[in-house]
Amino acid sequence: IIVPRNISLTSQFPAFKKTVQEMLELLGAVKLAVQLRIPQMEDGNNFGVEIQEGALGEVVKGEETAFGMLDNIAKYYVTRAKLATKVQKYPHIEDYKYCLSALDSSEFLDMRLNWIELRNTYACLHDLLVKNEDK
Repeated sequence: IIVPRNISLTSQFPAFKKTVQEMLELLGAVKLAVQLRIPQMEDGNNFGVEIQEGALGEVVKGEETAFGMLDNIAKYYVTRAKLATKVQKYPHIEDYKYCLSALDSSEFLDMRLNWIELRNTYACLHDLLVKNEDK
């Protein structure tokens, strides 16, 4: 038995990876720009510094989310390969076939939610930076 890959799902991965990598590059540039604009902390009015540190925290959170998304793709392939091996080894057990299908469905939903999360991260970061551009 040959277990075919899920082309409708895996065909999305290259574009998604490229988008995430572009986001990581952008987040890295924004992170550097914010870090370079943080003045030395002084006694008294450090409100602008606090806002910049908050923005930096959001950038780091976005980076962590993006790295997690890339990691999940690799985990999907490993998990699917293990299940496909079991489908080949035990073709008479229907649960393995069902489990493989359920994994693909779950990953398809995760991929959709990841695209939405990317959009939301861009929107929140843009909003934060525009509102606090002068700080």
